[in-house]
Amino acid sequence: MKTRISCALFLLLFLVLGQAACKITPIPPEEIIPCNTDSQCFSDEICISNSCELIYPGFVGLHFDWATIDYSDSNGYAWDDTLELFEAPDPRIIVEVDGEVVFESLELHDTYDPVWDESVLLFLEPQSQVSIYVVDEDIFSSEIIWEKHFPAPFCTDCVRDGSFIAAPTSTMLDFGFGITLE
Repeated sequence: MKTRISCALFLLLFLVLGQAACKITPIPPEEIIPCNTDSQCFSDEICISNSCELIYPGFVGLHFDWATIDYSDSNGYAWDDTLELFEAPDPRIIVEVDGEVVFESLELHDTYDPVWDESVLLFLEPQSQVSIYVVDEDIFSSEIIWEKHFPAPFCTDCVRDGSFIAAPTSTMLDFGFGITLE
């Protein structure tokens, strides 16, 4: 339910007690203006069933689809340059919320064009920070192919658009994933 915060400042009360009196009252339904698009809502809201609703706290689903990875790493070398076998990377997706790993995809072997088709459901607070990594998993080490750190609140425009397409980097030519509000 929508609410309106109204504060009445009583000078005498403020001077004596050092505080203002505040009252939270519901906004009458006739004053709530229905929305048709997200642009009619505040930046931390989304239009759902003609009503502006807060995005966070709430559940956000991420669906990882595909990527296109360059043939060489950031140093210009082959991803898996072992025994002179120049193999493609073994990509895996890792998602962190506030520095804690909450999701790891399956590792795909020897591919420049991975297709994961994997999803994760995250509960995010307004202050949650989300990091997404695509790493090349090797026997003795892992190398970051791509990383993105989303400051809080997590990509509200992405939630509104329903997807995120990464800008090309020297190692990740294309990467896309879907985002849904659950």
